[in-house]
Amino acid sequence: MEVVLLNKQIMNFELTVNNFNSSYGYPYQFKQLPSAKYGITLYLNSDGTNCKLSYIHGAGVLYGITDEEKKAVIDRMLLDAKGTIVINTTCKEVSQFIEKTYLTYYSHELPIGYHGGYQYHLCIKNTINTNAYCKDPVKDTVSSDLSKEMVKIKL
Repeated sequence: MEVVLLNKQIMNFELTVNNFNSSYGYPYQFKQLPSAKYGITLYLNSDGTNCKLSYIHGAGVLYGITDEEKKAVIDRMLLDAKGTIVINTTCKEVSQFIEKTYLTYYSHELPIGYHGGYQYHLCIKNTINTNAYCKDPVKDTVSSDLSKEMVKIKL
């Protein structure tokens, strides 16, 4: 049973990290979350060619749990992640939660989802297990706005 201190409250959950799955990475199975009757599973993977980059796969499953639980789950994964983390999801609400909760290097809405939907690609700074070489994100609204316009033009 893991215990995570969250806003001066303790959140208990059961965590199992299984063997590496070559498609997605290490599965983190979170059980006994009050909002998730059957638990949730996300995957943590790292890039062997980049010592500062990890990936969290399956973030869409965070949709059905509370914001406090989302933060506890992500924070626990950040303990094992590298300095920056790339997260992709098809769930806009999860993307918005991550962007408002964590230091974000970039967040892009891409029109490549199923049935005319979108994918949301984010890169966040790991503030739990920090890396001295990973600087704080600088918000550059001009280049972000230009990127959005470039995506529209190419479509």
